[in-house]
Amino acid sequence: MMDSLDKFETIRDGDVVMQFSPDEAAVMREYAVPFAKEALETLSKQWDFKPTGPILIEMFPKHDDFAVRTMGLPGHDRRARRLLRHGRRARFAEGAAAGRIQLAGDAAGTS
Repeated sequence: MMDSLDKFETIRDGDVVMQFSPDEAAVMREYAVPFAKEALETLSKQWDFKPTGPILIEMFPKHDDFAVRTMGLPGHDRRARRLLRHGRRARFAEGAAAGRIQLAGDAAGTS
């Protein structure tokens, strides 16, 4: 998987950085990049939180490669749900930004 990742094509558009397999990049860049930017804008407004720094999105042609790059820590999803359920969006956003709450698959946890 790491050997194939070295060959991925990287597209940067503002805060969105996307990596595609060379076989899929020509088609996927036309759809995925605008979709990712729209999703980032929509979710930032919905949660009243704008992430800082680039947002890395990797698109894998094989499911097993995706599985290798995904990680999460047990219990963090329950804590996040509890904070959101109690209407503490700002506190959740601050915790995520400060690294106190790690979200499954976020760029910091996948490097």
